[in-house]
Amino acid sequence: EYCLNKTRNGKVDRRNAIEVIIVGAGVVGSALAYTLGKPDRIVGELLQPEGYLKLLELDCVHKIDVQRVFSYVLYKNGKNTRLSYTLKHFQSDVAGRSFHNGRFIQRMRHKAVSLPK
Repeated sequence: EYCLNKTRNGKVDRRNAIEVIIVGAGVVGSALAYTLGKPDRIVGELLQPEGYLKLLELDCVHKIDVQRVFSYVLYKNGKNTRLSYTLKHFQSDVAGRSFHNGRFIQRMRHKAVSLPK
């Protein structure tokens, strides 16, 4: 999965673009077409520590380019508040995880296809 990137001069680099066919132009189809057509979008997710532990059981958190997350910050009206995970009851490797959604979905699909038929 690739996303579009802007070059330094502001033009869109389409060399790694993917093609998507949307069937249906109702509310969801139209919203999806608009969203996928914009080059600047976030394609990541934030997984809470407990969710990370559950996905470890499925062996689906490896090879998805994860970054460990120990806290996050909320910003509003020029003020900010840091929220840290309470991790003292967990083993040392446990933390939140930020990851690329497409790689994670591909890993989950691979896992599902590997089941006996």
